[in-house]
Formats: sequence, C-alpha cells, structure tokens
Amino acid sequence: MKPKILVVDDHGVARAMVIRFLGPDYDFVEAASGDEALKVLGADHEVRLVLCDYMMPGINGMEFLRRKASIPGKAEVPVIIVTSIRDDKAITQAESLGAAQWVLKPFTAQVLKDAVTNALKMPRGKP
Repeated sequence: MKPKILVVDDHGVARAMVIRFLGPDYDFVEAASGDEALKVLGADHEVRLVLCDYMMPGINGMEFLRRKASIPGKAEVPVIIVTSIRDDKAITQAESLGAAQWVLKPFTAQVLKDAVTNALKMPRGKP
C-alpha cells in the first residue's frame, strides 16, 4: 500500500505541483485550508504525512501544528512546512511544535522527494 500524504495549501496550483512532483509512489488527499486539513486528518486514519503551507488565511501552518497535536492518534504524523518564508524564528517555533522539516519555495522535485522520504522514515511517535 502506498503511503498517503495530506497536501494542504490554499492555492490549488501549489497542491497540484506538489502532487505532480511526488508522482505515483504516493496516494494523496488535499485540503485548501488549515481547518479543512484538521478535519481530514481527524477522519482519515491512513494519512502518514502532511505537507502544509505556512501562509494561509484562517488557520495557518503554525496553528495547524498546534491543533494537530490534540487530535487523538495524530500527534505522531509528521508535518513538513512548505513555504517561501525564510524566518529562523518561525522555523524554530515550527520545530518546537513538531514540524519534521521546513521546505522553502520554490523547491525542486528532488528536494521535495528527499524531504518526504526522510519524514516518512522518522520513528512513529517522534515528530
């Protein structure tokens, strides 16, 4: 069974690019907002990884990390923040909230694939 990845971004083109870059080795579910992503994550028991944009209206990537921790059984699901924000303070804060990695836009397919591969290798329970 292919690992399922939740792709969260308020821009459909960005979600489509991530899915295209990662290709057929994964199954995908999409969310257009942090709020929608929390609902999907809570309902879908097969999501193994979340790729989440940092800058979104409403619940942004940082708030998503905070709220994800309270979903039963989902604290260990790794989250990769995907963003154009180059802010060391935000990176440190995201890591303290359990972000597995911080991938800067624009990224190459290989950078994204490497980040996903590394995050999926993380021991369960250690985001």
